[in-house]
Amino acid sequence: MDESPVPAAGNASDVPTPPWLQPERAPRRMRMPLSQEAVVDAALRVITEDGLDRLTMRAVAQRLDVTPGALYVHVRNKDELLQLTLDRVMAELSIPEPDPKRWTEQIKEFARNTRELLSRYPAVARMSFGQIPSGPNAVVVFEQLLAILTAGGLPGRAAAYAADLVSGYVKSSVYEATVWTEADKDGKSVEDRLAQAREYLGALPAEAFPNLTKLAGPMFDASPDERFEFGLDVLVGGLSRMTGQDTPPD
Repeated sequence: MDESPVPAAGNASDVPTPPWLQPERAPRRMRMPLSQEAVVDAALRVITEDGLDRLTMRAVAQRLDVTPGALYVHVRNKDELLQLTLDRVMAELSIPEPDPKRWTEQIKEFARNTRELLSRYPAVARMSFGQIPSGPNAVVVFEQLLAILTAGGLPGRAAAYAADLVSGYVKSSVYEATVWTEADKDGKSVEDRLAQAREYLGALPAEAFPNLTKLAGPMFDASPDERFEFGLDVLVGGLSRMTGQDTPPD
């Protein structure tokens, strides 16, 4: 039986700080004590409540009731703040110890857990594109993910590519859901938009579009969870076959 997964933050204390991130420094005297953790938490609140586009050093300072200049004691700039915020979220992700007998199911567990986490911070999913997750918590998470992939028999290069592929699939799924949610705010529900598309495709001339008319229903009827699980089965099934194992994914 697997041991209980440990959140990344529980294993990240000994990870050295990357050279492009600023180590925490002792706070200067000011109206209220600040820390890097407090700055990052405030940034996460701005991103979650107001949106990624509203994240500025001034907005974070207002949340903390300090001047913007006070933040630079703890973070160099906005880009570093984004990386620290992403790593803060990664601290909540739990990954089990690698089990070669369950590696395909463990990949799915990682994907589902990551999707659930990023769904609580959808702006962070968007923010993660183009970012290299290299903070202490991210280092722990990806080390564990690679350990699961290699334990399953994937060679090194394939495991490296697979880690990126699985993470990208999850982020894309969450980001797409966010796009649909934002479209819903414009006054037309997601269900109405899908029904309109299904009706349009189903009404096309069948002799010219036999596949679209036949599959208009299945293309739009599946729930986001069903679509996610289908893609996960395809992805993990492909990885399993790369190991030369005949056993299908769990």
